[in-house]
Amino acid sequence: MAVALFGGPAPPVRTIAVLPLQNLSGDNAQDYLADGMTEALTTDLARMESLQVISRTSAVQYKAAKKSLPVIARELNADAIVEGSVQRFGNRVRVTAQLVRASDDRHLWANTYERDFPDVLALQDEVASAIASKSKPNSGPTPAPAPKVQAITPRRTKPT
Repeated sequence: MAVALFGGPAPPVRTIAVLPLQNLSGDNAQDYLADGMTEALTTDLARMESLQVISRTSAVQYKAAKKSLPVIARELNADAIVEGSVQRFGNRVRVTAQLVRASDDRHLWANTYERDFPDVLALQDEVASAIASKSKPNSGPTPAPAPKVQAITPRRTKPT
């Protein structure tokens, strides 16, 4: 279970939205790669029984949006947002992805992956699996055990 600031439990991630990944290749012809990776992540995450995933059609309207993630999450009614980027250079692909909790705009997970282009499908599966595992309620830091409290029974005294 993740722990929120001041020791309270963080809200669980039950609903997630995958925002369109940014194409950082500097080549608009590579937009298909970012769009395809976004769709594949959305589909792979939707297969996970523990998550409800906002549709790609609903999330795509936030491509290049100038809104904060908590605002976007509230509009989509999502507990967490996946955002990131795709960059292709030659025969290599780099994907950076972050899972951000909507309630406090804090990263739950982030990672960068780099593979040869022919391995892009395996890369999509790896990123989706990592995101799904980090969104489970028990994937965060383990909270400290509760302090032991000993009950104190007041002594009865005789009235004087």
